[in-house]
Amino acid sequence: MVSADKMQQLPDSDGVYFRGEDYAGFWRRLFVDLADIVVVVAIAFFLSMLFVDSSPSSEQEIQCLFFLWSVVLFVYFVLLKRTRFGTLGYLMGNVRIVNLKGEVPKLHLLTLRLLIAIFGPLSFPLDLLWLAGDDHKQALRDKFAQTYVIRKNALPAGVGKVFLYEYDLWSWRVLFREVRKW
Repeated sequence: MVSADKMQQLPDSDGVYFRGEDYAGFWRRLFVDLADIVVVVAIAFFLSMLFVDSSPSSEQEIQCLFFLWSVVLFVYFVLLKRTRFGTLGYLMGNVRIVNLKGEVPKLHLLTLRLLIAIFGPLSFPLDLLWLAGDDHKQALRDKFAQTYVIRKNALPAGVGKVFLYEYDLWSWRVLFREVRKW
């Protein structure tokens, strides 16, 4: 296991890895994602009902709803994930999200992760398929954002070098930063 002091002293070229069973697997991630989707839709729907009595009738009401839903998504999937509590899905699934150094991910990386989840083509099914075959059980959005979803109490198993690995993604060559143990 890697101590907290050692993690803070890691150079940029190093990162941490976890035991295989500490990464959140396919079924746990599916459960967490579905729970979070249900919660965020319920919150956004409830808030929408407070601001709009019936179906939106003007362009301004539609813009207001778009802004409201965007704020709900950002607060829930970015800001709340950065707290020690996490989202309701993270609490129920007993998981947390970390970066390649085992720390709380930066705001811009979690924002990128959310945008990929929302706007990525076939994002949810592709994420799940990718996750099932990945050594670190990273979904595609995690690869882009350089994050791991791990069990809440997991400690790093060791330190490895961060390398760029090339993947073929729909005939595109994509480079992802990954930690590999020696």
